[in-house]
Amino acid sequence: MPIPPILDVFVIWHPADTIGAQRFGELYEHFHSPSFSGLVGGAVEVYERSVPWTAGGAPRPLGIDALLAKGLPAAQINAIVPVFDTHMLQAVQDPDSGWKTYVEGVVALNNRPNVGVYPIKAPGLNWSTSSLGHIFADVQMLPDQVNSDSGLLGREVAQSITQKILQDKGSSARLKVFVSHTKRRSLKEKKDTSGNDIVESVRDGIQRSHLASFFDAQDIQPGSEWRKALHENASTSALLMIRTDLYASREWTQQEVLDAKQNGMPVVSMHAFTSGEERGSFLMDHIPSVVCDIKHPAHGIDLALNRLVDEALKSALWGVQTSYLSKDGFDWLPAQSPEPITLIPWLKEHKMVQPEDRHLWAIHPDPPLGPAEETILVNLCALSGYDRDVDILTPRTFAARGGALEKTVKDPTLIERHALDGQRIALSVSASADLERLGLTEEHCKLVVAEISRAIMLAGGTVVYGGSLDPEGYTWIIFEEAQRFGGGRPLFENVLAESEYSKETTDDLKQVRRKFAEFGRLKLISSSGRVVELEDLQDQGNHVAAPESLTAMRQYVTNKTNARIIVGGKLDGFQGRVPGVIEEAQLTIQARHPLLASGGYGGAAAAIAKLMRPIDFTVWTPGDDFPHDSGDAVIRSVLSGYEEMYKTMGGQIPHVGSLDEKLLHQLTISHRPADIATATVQLLSQLCSS
Repeated sequence: MPIPPILDVFVIWHPADTIGAQRFGELYEHFHSPSFSGLVGGAVEVYERSVPWTAGGAPRPLGIDALLAKGLPAAQINAIVPVFDTHMLQAVQDPDSGWKTYVEGVVALNNRPNVGVYPIKAPGLNWSTSSLGHIFADVQMLPDQVNSDSGLLGREVAQSITQKILQDKGSSARLKVFVSHTKRRSLKEKKDTSGNDIVESVRDGIQRSHLASFFDAQDIQPGSEWRKALHENASTSALLMIRTDLYASREWTQQEVLDAKQNGMPVVSMHAFTSGEERGSFLMDHIPSVVCDIKHPAHGIDLALNRLVDEALKSALWGVQTSYLSKDGFDWLPAQSPEPITLIPWLKEHKMVQPEDRHLWAIHPDPPLGPAEETILVNLCALSGYDRDVDILTPRTFAARGGALEKTVKDPTLIERHALDGQRIALSVSASADLERLGLTEEHCKLVVAEISRAIMLAGGTVVYGGSLDPEGYTWIIFEEAQRFGGGRPLFENVLAESEYSKETTDDLKQVRRKFAEFGRLKLISSSGRVVELEDLQDQGNHVAAPESLTAMRQYVTNKTNARIIVGGKLDGFQGRVPGVIEEAQLTIQARHPLLASGGYGGAAAAIAKLMRPIDFTVWTPGDDFPHDSGDAVIRSVLSGYEEMYKTMGGQIPHVGSLDEKLLHQLTISHRPADIATATVQLLSQLCSS
């Protein structure tokens, strides 16, 4: 299995209450911010529950008390954020709407371990005597201020989840912040701050929050062992560095940061310089930082506390994750990105305990290390005698390399980095009309594109995509992954149909080609199927018929690739002769190339997957009307033609019958980007090896 999801956040609202969509958008942005940048598509995800699952009913089930489908487990931690406004209140009072049963089920989940319910009420909502008010009477609301402060909303939800995890583990239920600071001030600080004390400002900010704190001046009692007290608190609390001009040069601040790092505590640096530092400290980097204007510190302090709570949540989630990762062959599981000051003591201990170990497996929270950082750590391992087979991974890179945990095998398994060398994989994707009903958005669709592209590129394959140059489109998502993971190799090819490239000027296309130069290629295909050289192109304006042009481009991509993966896709409003994803599937089967269909995002890909693997669609879908528009007469005719072709030619596609059934099931039903990427790259590697 791939690494299971750790945290799912569900935002629930009635579709007529706009406040719910606003809170969902803010929480989605929060959990896809730099604090969680490496976790997207994997360990942490935010889903919506609003649009009815079946006609006139409540939204899609959460999949917590009962699985959405076999092979689609719930996350280990689940946070549910119901957002209440007038239409939700009225729907709950309607016995025929399904909403009353739905929200009662949500409240029942609040008593389960690893599940928390954190409701938000619209300002001024009069609900005390309503059915909704009675149902949630014993559930603590988030403060009203979260409706006007998105930063506070993110902090309150993240802190509530963190404290729930700590409480379930029997630890203190209140998150404590160790405030690390120096009492010494530079001459410029004394002159420029007009007597303002940044430490007092931080103290005031924490007192206004729900956080606990440790300040040495007020919390070390007379007669106590102050060195021991500092060490114990720095080793067990989230540490906020108030990094003023003299902070990095002080012995005790260095020791406090070292204690926190070596004990896996979250650390955030709040830069509050006046004149800067003469010399920093290598102990104090490799951590998140925020900037604080020392003259007007309130905003910077809020940002620092928000980020520290996020880091505390990441650390708590990592503690949950390592409870099983350590049993599956990983040697080192640091709670923060590894660095020499944390690697060296671990290597010394590991050398004593397992002197004959020759393959080191390390996994740490996202984001991944950069190549230069990883090289330094691998060299340190070599100096300690571990001179080969060192894998330093994150859940994200583990999934991208097809990583799996096998209970019967001592070590994790990865596909080889060159498993897809020389393979060109076509990617067909677009948003579908089913996304909202499935609790997804087009942003989730973009995550899938990024995860699949990354997995193929890390395995050495080339992603071929026939799309537009829309700045908000999928082309640039794939290109960004090529920049990040291509290593200077051209692992992306964007193919433009004539109906698309004719919209652009020649100069603009040349600019795109220059941008792609190191990491990708730009191909222009005429309506006759001919490759057009950019130097021969003349600006002609947008007057090319789309159907013939798109078919020619799709045929070219099929001829120049080895396999295809399809996700989503429109079943109405399409530009070509038939829905694009269906035509691309047809061309792939006609060419006797392997076709992998991901059904968890609905649309054309789900319709194709349903024909290829009907048994996988017996439980998790809302009914016969899924995917949306598949009952349309034109679409039924197109799908019928595809089905007949697949029955006739499916057996002629090499090796497909030997693929792993569990992986095919996972690919067909999952909405989780990491699951889809892992299944895709493993299945493709099986096809290539056979």
